[in-house]
Amino acid sequence: MADGGRKIKIDIQELGLLAQAAQRNQQNVGIFGRVKNAVRYLLSGNMAGVWMSPGQPIQPQAQEAEGRNWDYPIGYNYQIKPRSNEPLDFWTLRALAQQDLVRLAIETRKDQLEKLPWKIVPRDSSKAKKNDPRLDEINDFFKFPDKQHTWNRWLRILVEDMLVIDAATIYPRLTAGGDLWGLEIFDGATIKPLIDETGRRPLAPDPAYQQFLKGIPAVDYTADELLYLPRNERSWKVYGFSPVEQIITTVNIALRRQLMQLDFYTDGNIPDAFISCPPEWNAETVTKFQNMWDELVAGNSKERRKAKFIPGGQSITFTKRDALKDEFDEWLARIVCYAFSLPPTAFVKQMNRATADTAQDAAVEEGLEPLMMWVKDTIDLILIKYFQATDLEFTWTDEETNDAEVQNRLDDANLKNGSTTLDEVRRARGMEPYPGGIGKDPLIYTHSGVEKLADALEPKPAPILEPPKPIHEGDDPSTPPGANPPTPPGPPAPDASGDPTPPKPGDGSHGNLPTDDDKKAMAKAASQKEPINRDRALVSHSRAIIEGALTDAFASLAKRVAEQASSQADKMAKGGEPVDPTADLDLALDASLAGTIKATLTGVAQDSAGLGLEQVMPDADEAKFTSVRASAATWADTRAAQLITSSGDGGDLIEATRNLIRGTISEALDQGQTFDQLADTLANAYAFSPQRARVIARTETAFADMQGNLEGWKGSGKVKQKVWLISNEENVCDVCQENADAGPIGLEDTFPSGDDMPPAHPNCDCDVAPLVADAQDD
Repeated sequence: MADGGRKIKIDIQELGLLAQAAQRNQQNVGIFGRVKNAVRYLLSGNMAGVWMSPGQPIQPQAQEAEGRNWDYPIGYNYQIKPRSNEPLDFWTLRALAQQDLVRLAIETRKDQLEKLPWKIVPRDSSKAKKNDPRLDEINDFFKFPDKQHTWNRWLRILVEDMLVIDAATIYPRLTAGGDLWGLEIFDGATIKPLIDETGRRPLAPDPAYQQFLKGIPAVDYTADELLYLPRNERSWKVYGFSPVEQIITTVNIALRRQLMQLDFYTDGNIPDAFISCPPEWNAETVTKFQNMWDELVAGNSKERRKAKFIPGGQSITFTKRDALKDEFDEWLARIVCYAFSLPPTAFVKQMNRATADTAQDAAVEEGLEPLMMWVKDTIDLILIKYFQATDLEFTWTDEETNDAEVQNRLDDANLKNGSTTLDEVRRARGMEPYPGGIGKDPLIYTHSGVEKLADALEPKPAPILEPPKPIHEGDDPSTPPGANPPTPPGPPAPDASGDPTPPKPGDGSHGNLPTDDDKKAMAKAASQKEPINRDRALVSHSRAIIEGALTDAFASLAKRVAEQASSQADKMAKGGEPVDPTADLDLALDASLAGTIKATLTGVAQDSAGLGLEQVMPDADEAKFTSVRASAATWADTRAAQLITSSGDGGDLIEATRNLIRGTISEALDQGQTFDQLADTLANAYAFSPQRARVIARTETAFADMQGNLEGWKGSGKVKQKVWLISNEENVCDVCQENADAGPIGLEDTFPSGDDMPPAHPNCDCDVAPLVADAQDD
């Protein structure tokens, strides 16, 4: 051990000698070395005598300063007061944070963080040890981080210093054995960060922080002994930038405005009222009456509030008016709330419910979540440095709602999309699972009913096509099938010339029913190919994307329409000519919506084109797949343009919206609804409802799915005809029934409804099958 110590000492001495030699060599560069360094800064491309040249660069005067990360003040470490180079010191920031609005914002953010549940969990649950004893030990430690305060009280102290001075400081107090005993919070206003010659924080064992007490440096701390945690750091400062400092001017104005309002009720040299005396009174008489009046009411609040009758019948003039809140107070409140990402709802004029809910959601997302991440990063750092638990992390758990109605809606939505099971919901409510395991599988709610998620993802079996059973005149519907054989169809009816009109293939001329050849073709089509899954994951996901985008776009548009309609109503009320309230409305949707719809429909159509080609031509080469997908993309581009243009200011979707809201707005304006009432009316109107967004999303994705199939079938060259398939025989509309009754038609032809493929109407569930021609058919 002694030999090792001498060896380390000798090595340190050798390093010191080498450093001194290097310094002497740097000082004794000599004339050739100086010439070499000077030539180093000559640019070979900048020759002397060149007209209007950029010139040679000035030789650096402090090349040894290379690596400094900021231009710190000279002698920075000599300063004996934290923030001495800043416009405001820590104590001023704390004084400004006592302003009413600022203090309310700070306490609200602390309240929001305090109520959130948390726990320490493994980073990767798949690699976590079963029953890891560290989890209970560390979770128990953070319940009393400093052995004095509970987690909530400790967190409020820490967040206070972060929001006010952005100098939250934690002192990890260790035991004699070097283990972590507690996490004590230091007053960050007493800590001054130190820097080395490069402007960086010195590493241990050099001091990195100094604590100043009574104006003198009292204690040095290394970077390992203290956790200095500013949230909003800057490259050119050593101190953080708190929300209070960011709105310093606004806070100053608010403070002075409050003092002015306070003085209005307490101080001032302008009396509340002037009472004129009779003109024959001289100054001495007025003074005597004033003294008598003051003696009568001074110090007696009860008497001051009573009316007094005086002789002379003279007038009284009041000088002061009530000090009311005006728009500038609201502006100050908005600035303060914006700095802390809080909704200003409590401090401004009442807004409509939809706007308030949107502001609340934005405040949670933009303000609370970043604070939650800062706390998480802080605790994760402690877990790594002082618990050596690199595989554990701090996490905020989902907040449980106490609102039964809200929880019911959440459970219902999670059950319908398959993200939770009935048994999981029952366990969360303290109930036993369903017997027999009937509630253990996730379910999915589709247009055809409820089924297990696993079954919904399985390919569906081919539908069995049965030709319609004819009902002839005179048949008894109660007669069992086969008792009365159908009467064969008679000869074709003659045309105007008296000649029989030949029937057209597939036109239903025989009693408006498919021919025998048509029935054979339909039966053959049903047995040929596996049907395409219309509820596959890509289609369901695309439907959800379009539905979400339209829901957001409709909500935003409803607010804008209410403002425009109210403005038109005001013009009409001031003498303007009566006009169509929807004629000049700007119904332009967000331009990004067009891109979302186009991209989503393109994905569905291209996928469906590939499936359609593979359905009838499994051995197709890649060139054919590329070709049919390109055709599907062209169709999707055209369809998206029909719905909404790329600029968001045209298309069938906007015109349909205009037609839907025309009556709603006219009726609301006739009733004299206010802006808030009109906004609520439009927010609940079907034109801007999530239900309409869902119908459009479902119909358009089904349209893209079917049209993609059509492009795939065309590209194969094998499909000659197609047949309309009804999904529900018991609940079919007349339009779809007529399309099915038409039997097989040409691939390029249209069905009686005018559609070349389903859907024939919104929410149409019908399908279509290809009729493939083989060699003998040709």
